[in-house]
Amino acid sequence: MPRVFLSPSQQTYNQTLLGVNEAQLMSMIADAMEPLLQTNEITYSRVREGATPEQAIAAANAGGYDVYLGIHSNASPVPGGAHGNRNYFWATSANGKRLAQDIADEFSLIYYDPSRTTIVPDTTRPELRRRRMPAVIVETAFHDNEMDARWMQTNIQNIAEAIVKALARYFGITYVGPCRHGDAPATGHTFRGFRWARACTDGGALNIRQSPNGPVMFTVPANSQFIVTGQERDGFTPIRINFWNGWAASQYVCICRLPAPVRPPIIPPVVTPVPPIAPIPPNLPEFKIGIIRTNGSNLNLRAEPSMSGQIIAQMPNYSPVLILSEVGDWYYVFWNGQLGFASKEWIQIQ
Repeated sequence: MPRVFLSPSQQTYNQTLLGVNEAQLMSMIADAMEPLLQTNEITYSRVREGATPEQAIAAANAGGYDVYLGIHSNASPVPGGAHGNRNYFWATSANGKRLAQDIADEFSLIYYDPSRTTIVPDTTRPELRRRRMPAVIVETAFHDNEMDARWMQTNIQNIAEAIVKALARYFGITYVGPCRHGDAPATGHTFRGFRWARACTDGGALNIRQSPNGPVMFTVPANSQFIVTGQERDGFTPIRINFWNGWAASQYVCICRLPAPVRPPIIPPVVTPVPPIAPIPPNLPEFKIGIIRTNGSNLNLRAEPSMSGQIIAQMPNYSPVLILSEVGDWYYVFWNGQLGFASKEWIQIQ
């Protein structure tokens, strides 16, 4: 099976606009990636907490991994002066470039400005120079830019999926989503590591509480996916949905199963697959950026500019959207790869 060395940032001194440091934020992404790597039968090891870049490189080189993957967030010399996703690779590494492009292609489907998902050849970074395998450093977005920071806050699970999808494509594996193998109730579940799960209610929203049977912080729609982060207690399961931690009633939490069969070893293909075409909005340079500002609930994305229009998706509070045009009291927006209409009342133009 393919082997990946997972190296989320250990830079605790880099503070983000979200009240956590870079190491904490990137750790959340790695947490969400781990069960997806298992589901897609990609073997991995994760850097030891507090390790220096030199120690991470030494561990990866000693382990005979197929890929070294650094996961970071970026900062601009002028705070807030830049935004975008950048994927660095060793300038002469064909496979490093191929993986960096695969990751950029996946990010273009979820980032609010697809034109800013790029690959960058590099000859200076030690993590790229001193490794014995193809290596990519994913600079997810800029943590000192409010739009990027809020985007990371509400898209941690999408980011984790994007990176694992890219790894699957690189290794020639058909990507399998988190709950494709079915799921099982969390009641009585013994925690042995992070797992993806879904809200298996009868159609109603699931309450996410501050503590077991504590105050409700927010709700998530039925079938929403999240990460189980620990052991069940008093009938409640600790979960994380993107940036936020909470507790959900175990009877309404269904944990995604792992696959049963194990594939034989797969040799990475040499030919670069044709990247998917991202649904990029027309006239991209002319867009306006808005931030969803509700009373804390999700904002409906509808197929038509009407309260009776079909609900396509529910966009979390603080999500960034691209505003393409206006129709009466509605904006026509692009969010998370989807086009639709959202009420002007709850969107603040930046």
